[in-house]
Amino acid sequence: MVNSIVFSVIKKHDFTINYKSLYDLYQPIIGNDAVSLYITLLHESDKLSQMGVQFNNLSSLYNQLNLSYESFVELRSKLEAFQLLRTYIDNESKKYYFELVEPVSFKEFVNNQKFRHILLQKIGQANYERLEYLYSNNHLPKSSLNISVNFDHIFRSADLQKIYEFNFNQLYENISKKTHQVITLNEQVKDLINFFFNSYSLNLAEIEHCIYNAVIQNQNKQFEVDYSLLQIAFKKYIDEVNNVDVFKQIKINRNSKMFFDSLDEEELFQIFNSYQSLNSEQYYHAIKKTNLTEDEMDTINTLRNFYHLDDSLINLMIDFSLNKTHGNLNPSYLYKMAKTANACNLLDIKLLYQYLTTKKQTSRNKNVDVSNQQKINDDWTSLFNE
Repeated sequence: MVNSIVFSVIKKHDFTINYKSLYDLYQPIIGNDAVSLYITLLHESDKLSQMGVQFNNLSSLYNQLNLSYESFVELRSKLEAFQLLRTYIDNESKKYYFELVEPVSFKEFVNNQKFRHILLQKIGQANYERLEYLYSNNHLPKSSLNISVNFDHIFRSADLQKIYEFNFNQLYENISKKTHQVITLNEQVKDLINFFFNSYSLNLAEIEHCIYNAVIQNQNKQFEVDYSLLQIAFKKYIDEVNNVDVFKQIKINRNSKMFFDSLDEEELFQIFNSYQSLNSEQYYHAIKKTNLTEDEMDTINTLRNFYHLDDSLINLMIDFSLNKTHGNLNPSYLYKMAKTANACNLLDIKLLYQYLTTKKQTSRNKNVDVSNQQKINDDWTSLFNE
């Protein structure tokens, strides 16, 4: 029966295989035999195309790889589980179609928390951090300066600007009609508005609603939007969203590279905005893409109510700890961080981040730039050695 089964291998027209990802990320998990099957199917696709035929006997594939039917199914299942292969069957003709899928980039791979967790289990923390460094694409000297031009510098199309940018002119017009006042928005406030517009798909009316809760009168008796108040207004509005499943779709800005190497100010600004715009249940839910367990909610509540930490600090700690504890929310690890943050008055998000990154770099002879560094000793050291 098996000898009569035929198959075809298909792949998209611009299919490109990333061999480094395949061998660095996938092979440690699915094994050499599964990778060998993947490469064989890739070559089979090319051979069928060159020979001008569409199908081949499945038994010839088993013989080529010296596999039993059961072993073939097992290896095929591994490829399917890690989204390198999709298998279809035509019920009428009983023909199999194997669709090859490209290996994803390192960033895409580790953004899948399940994939990342299994990879950490297989290769260990030290080897994982080496991969992080290799794929960081930032091996330039610290003194180097990026002088590349950006897209807008070359393509100054007004039509493109309308597509990708928030319509501030319409916002000013709406505010003027409703308040009969001139309300100023500085550049920092505009950046915050753009962040929520792009990350949470807030519409003009929703953003306008938040702005009215952040207007103050300055010393010159002029009306302006206060950055901190607007941030609070946005956060409150997001908190009031009834459909919790929306947080599965929210794009939060994360980059594990921030904890062991430098990021540009714009990317840090976007990451910090994610920390500050969601409460911790929403933030972690957006990472997990599944509902939080009772233990996870208890951990967050303990950090918030017992250690009296702001949600933005908790979010930073969660992000940092997930990179240190194999993608799991480890309560003991987080509580030690909370104790140190309180004991050393690291209650500002920038100060805590600066301390985390400075501590990581001490082995590289970096100077610590935190005013109360002398008070921070054994408990934090034990935390990093855990």
